[in-house]
Amino acid sequence: MITLVAPTPRYLVDLQHHASDSRVSATSNVPHPYPRDGSVRWMNQTLKAMSEKKKAVFMVLSDDAFCGLMSLNAIDWERGCAELDYWIAGDYQGRGIGTEAARLTVNQAREELHLKVLFSACFVTNPPSARILEKNGFREVGRILNDGIFGRKFLNQEIRRFRKDLVPKAESISDSHVSRYLEGA
Repeated sequence: MITLVAPTPRYLVDLQHHASDSRVSATSNVPHPYPRDGSVRWMNQTLKAMSEKKKAVFMVLSDDAFCGLMSLNAIDWERGCAELDYWIAGDYQGRGIGTEAARLTVNQAREELHLKVLFSACFVTNPPSARILEKNGFREVGRILNDGIFGRKFLNQEIRRFRKDLVPKAESISDSHVSRYLEGA
């Protein structure tokens, strides 16, 4: 059974272990090698950002074992949108866990946070991540090159941008990353 829980120190050792796996780093902004105190620093930064209502983060559990993270980042409360970012531990990939965890996170975004739109992204070279989004009703809205806005780690890689409207008539909320790219900013 897949569940989401608020970040808790209970899973820091597992977070440290899985975040250190190069399979996670290969498709996310998780650094490799992962710092020795990475999970503790992540927890401190995450709890601060959550207390400031800048993000909502969930630890993903499979049968009570930590196996990844789902994050609603860059929450724009005024516009009612956020970025869905995630990673699933290498040993848990390919089992449908990411798809189910994303579904649960989308429900949280709609029912608890009352967001209107979620945006997300994945590299063109990461079809499994795109499938997670597509299975959850996200649709591709454009492709952009990472000019550094998504970090320097994957500079100049092509990124697929996705969106999911959580309420009717949310189409007026645009993806600022795609708009910026199309305008050449």
